[in-house]
Amino acid sequence: MKLKKLLKEFNVSFTGMVNRDKPKQIELAKGWAHVVKEEESLNETLPAFPKEWKNLEKACDDVYKATEALAKAVGKVDRKHEREVKGLGKYVTSHLKKFKELLSKEVLNKLQ
Repeated sequence: MKLKKLLKEFNVSFTGMVNRDKPKQIELAKGWAHVVKEEESLNETLPAFPKEWKNLEKACDDVYKATEALAKAVGKVDRKHEREVKGLGKYVTSHLKKFKELLSKEVLNKLQ
């Protein structure tokens, strides 16, 4: 009963959300509710080099589309090789995504 009153006082539901517009974490320890704000580590500003970043994203999209088109073309001839091309395409795209993430976090965020 005391816990329900305490949660109502903080406007907390049992789903762990406070004011559905602003999600926060709730820690329930020793019968007390502690509202802990999430750290906002997202940088919502424009990238340091927007034109170049846009070109990089466009080139990555072209690579994704080209590998899919190549896999379809190879698949018309041989299904086994189609799977190989798709597998290699997934390998390349995963590394491209990691490259973009590292580039944005380690280099571009420091240049802003």
